[in-house]
Amino acid sequence: MNIDSQIANMVLDHFTNKNIPVLCIHDSFIIQYDKEPELRRILDQATHQVTNSIIDHDIKNVRNTHKGKVTGNIKGYEEPVVVEYHTPIRIDPTSQYLDRKAKFTKWLEISGNNLSE
Repeated sequence: MNIDSQIANMVLDHFTNKNIPVLCIHDSFIIQYDKEPELRRILDQATHQVTNSIIDHDIKNVRNTHKGKVTGNIKGYEEPVVVEYHTPIRIDPTSQYLDRKAKFTKWLEISGNNLSE
């Protein structure tokens, strides 16, 4: 019954023992982008160990790549240096989310609650 939690525990143990931050949300993991190949391998191993089967994992790692100049008071960055950085792909909110947000905002107005105070 708790197959997914057994697999998740094995993944968390692996990365925790290596001092690599990983966040588990139900049966999903958030980890450094460059650790994706290792995550795939550990998920495959853990899944096989627990279920004696191999399954496809739905790993989402799509991101935007940008280049920009960075400067600062850190050695090697005194003069502008072009660096590559990544940002996640923006996912548009669903209509259901927008409906819930509108209801919540209306409730805040009616009730006199102001979360920004």
